[in-house]
Amino acid sequence: MNDQQKEALAQMETQFRTLGATPIQALYKLDYSDKLSKEEFEMVTKVFVRNYLFSEK
Repeated sequence: MNDQQKEALAQMETQFRTLGATPIQALYKLDYSDKLSKEEFEMVTKVFVRNYLFSEK
């Protein structure tokens, strides 16, 4: 994962953990289209979904 992808994932996690967004809201709240390619954003999305939507936390 490159630095831009890590930044995008960190922003999603911040939305989810500290601002009270649901995982779905965190996933769609921020626009990364100007920073990441479709493939890069897809990878970030998969990591976030795996960590927060399908975890047993």
